[in-house]
Amino acid sequence: MERLFVRVLQVESNRDAATAVERLIAGGGATCDTVSTGQLALERLAFEDYDLILSAFALPDQTGAELVARLDATGIRSPVLLRMRNQPVGTAYAEVLQRLARSCDSDGEASTETAGRTERDSVRHKVLKAGQIVYRDARCVMDCTVLNISASGACIQPADAFEDPGPIVLKILNGPVRRCEIRWRKGVKLGVRFVE
Repeated sequence: MERLFVRVLQVESNRDAATAVERLIAGGGATCDTVSTGQLALERLAFEDYDLILSAFALPDQTGAELVARLDATGIRSPVLLRMRNQPVGTAYAEVLQRLARSCDSDGEASTETAGRTERDSVRHKVLKAGQIVYRDARCVMDCTVLNISASGACIQPADAFEDPGPIVLKILNGPVRRCEIRWRKGVKLGVRFVE
């Protein structure tokens, strides 16, 4: 079974609730980072990618709805689950955590059925670098922004609509030139895997 790296960011100021969720998530084979305020979540998300964000609705510095609006304004599209005030952690996140636990095999590796996420065999880092997509046997070039990158692939945002399904070459400004295949599309973003 191929490994799927599932990362969860929890935004929770109640330490007991945070610890309970961390244990549930770890039992499901995923990793969980916890921050206590919406501002800390935004700072963390500026440099790291998460597959899921779990947040209390009432945070010390803002509401969960305000956090979601700020995430949307900054282009962060990870799914967010809000736990309402006085709603027990187990009730709020139970279904998601059960799915996460079921998606893991006995070795603790997540299966490919988990919420439409792509395979990752290395950690991605946000970079926001200029680049170019070279395609159709080097006859076409389109500018793009490299949003994040890892040893095995990248997330890019083409400057214009891009529908070419064939292999591409990604040229990163002051960086490497990599042959790639498109693995997923989400809105205007493309996930590519390096094939060299």
